[in-house]
Amino acid sequence: MLFPKSTHQQYQDYLINFINLFYVIKKDFLNILKYSKHIIAFFVADLTGFYDIIKHAYTNSPCGAKPKDPVALFRSLVLMTYCNFTSIDGWIIEFRTTPILAIISGFLPYDYSPSGNEAYLPDTIPGVGTFYDFQKRLILVDKLFHKSHYRKPKKNRKKPELKKGEKLNNTRPGIIDRLCKESYGHGFVQTS
Repeated sequence: MLFPKSTHQQYQDYLINFINLFYVIKKDFLNILKYSKHIIAFFVADLTGFYDIIKHAYTNSPCGAKPKDPVALFRSLVLMTYCNFTSIDGWIIEFRTTPILAIISGFLPYDYSPSGNEAYLPDTIPGVGTFYDFQKRLILVDKLFHKSHYRKPKKNRKKPELKKGEKLNNTRPGIIDRLCKESYGHGFVQTS
């Protein structure tokens, strides 16, 4: 079963502490200004309700490695689109070289080693495969969420039984003629 790894308050405390640790103490305000819109947006947005949506895509089995925090993964994918990245591979490279992106997403920066005094530590930066697996889970949840109760079921029409030598009626008369005329007009059909 998937359990929430952190509350929104824990994420906010982590965000403030690590931005102070990595940027404010070192007086590196350029990155903070560059990503200020993103920092504020994610600081305010409480995404912990996302657990209720995604938990059905995870198994109850205690076997295997514990999953990465789905809210942090979701936050990271949203941040990826805000930063105009279209490739997960490129995003992971940027993620590992720019610690503020990992901090905003809710992951530990790549070069941070825990001291043991932290009250809350998030997951480490996931690999490319984790993001692809998470996307598959999102697609699965979307299919389950939008399982069509509103669409009319397709009618199972029986094909007419034909006698030997009979053909089905043409349901779209003239389609071959139109295709030939189009292809001839575009130079695809050559006449001899």
